[in-house]
Amino acid sequence: MAERSWRNAPRPKHIALVASDMDGTLLTEADTVPEPFHRILDTMQQRGIEFVPASGNPYPTLARLFPPGRPNVSYIAENGALIIHRGQVLSRFDVDAPSVHHVIGLVRQSSPGNDVGLIICHPDTAYVERRDSAFLTGACRFMGKQKGLRLGSSPSHRPFSVRQVGLEPTTDGL
Repeated sequence: MAERSWRNAPRPKHIALVASDMDGTLLTEADTVPEPFHRILDTMQQRGIEFVPASGNPYPTLARLFPPGRPNVSYIAENGALIIHRGQVLSRFDVDAPSVHHVIGLVRQSSPGNDVGLIICHPDTAYVERRDSAFLTGACRFMGKQKGLRLGSSPSHRPFSVRQVGLEPTTDGL
């Protein structure tokens, strides 16, 4: 059987959706969407093609990369744990509180003396355990603009996911 090149592959009659990884794929080294891509998005919108950024990043981080209200952009965030289509949550996987606390314990147990901190994410907020400016600066960059970036000991609602971030050491704890 002869090897087929992708260049010779049959062209689809209609493309309805294009999904792309973000970090290290679409984004520039400055973590921005390349300017020419916005023209491509406009063309995709004219042709009725949905664009879906897919990433391990939280939704607010992804959403700040694209103009608000763009009708043809949906999101797969948190490694698939949150799927948003045209501003509506289609699918969400919550991690139960005992599992979150178990993971927090494992992270702390495995990293004594290391420069780490935790961010517990929820679709509309994040909880951080450290209050030092270096950590908060990194957390805000990672999380994007949230309705609230709260400091606190335990979330009042079920957390969404857990991320480990290393910056300055601190004694503040969750």
